[in-house]
Amino acid sequence: MVLKTKKRIAKAFQKVVYRMGFEHTTVSKVMKECEMRRQTFYDHFYDKFDLLEWSLNNILKENVDDNLEYLSWEEIIRLTFYEIDVNAKFYKDIDSSQQEVDLTEVIAIHFQILLIHLLEQKKLLQNKQAQSYVETNCIGIAGTIVHNLYSKHPREYDDLAEKVIQAVHFTFDNY
Repeated sequence: MVLKTKKRIAKAFQKVVYRMGFEHTTVSKVMKECEMRRQTFYDHFYDKFDLLEWSLNNILKENVDDNLEYLSWEEIIRLTFYEIDVNAKFYKDIDSSQQEVDLTEVIAIHFQILLIHLLEQKKLLQNKQAQSYVETNCIGIAGTIVHNLYSKHPREYDDLAEKVIQAVHFTFDNY
């Protein structure tokens, strides 16, 4: 029941941010959108920044972490890039309107989970160079995604996803 309530609040939060922008999003507006009491919000979240961080982690968990056993890593990358592209307005707004939650860092964390899973599959988890690659590459992937949100001429999400997939293949195929 707790997860269902949190997801309902998060969905309302995203709708309000789309309509009004993050700066003008308030707890009252979010709770009105999801037709719940204001106190219910505080039963689950400290403030709108806590909700933002939970929402981002939940979206990326659903796209990345929860699919590790069901989709190939390439499909997970494509799915995640698609999610961010479809909701680019939301991601750009929350990234440009606040500094409490680092969008690049949250994205990088979930890509690390994906690439660590790949390291496990390739029996490279104990390799320090491979671990360093994963850490720095994930920051680069996340930075590329966020940079594309601000680009005057953003690249198509599928083109970016394919570049990332090719880079990961290059690294592991030549290791």
